Amino acid sequence: MNKLHDQYKELFEKLKTERDELNVRVHLAKADVKNEWAQVEKQWEHFRGKSELMQHVADEAGEEIWQATKLLGNEILKGYRKMRDSIR
Repeated sequence: MNKLHDQYKELFEKLKTERDELNVRVHLAKADVKNEWAQVEKQWEHFRGKSELMQHVADEAGEEIWQATKLLGNEILKGYRKMRDSIR
């Protein structure tokens, strides 16, 4: 589970960094970006919930949960990057 934990930690930190940087910019952004931010924030909260589960599962279920968590994390990352590009 150590490898999964490391992969998860890397994804989580990447998302957190991207989120923190965008959070500052969103306050100055257009209304459509603010709406998109609200949608991605819902996904972020769901991701954080899965993250807590990821830390407490058995090795067998861990891989399945990791794949679902990774998919969600990548979708959130795409959303953050799309917003970042639109407010540059």
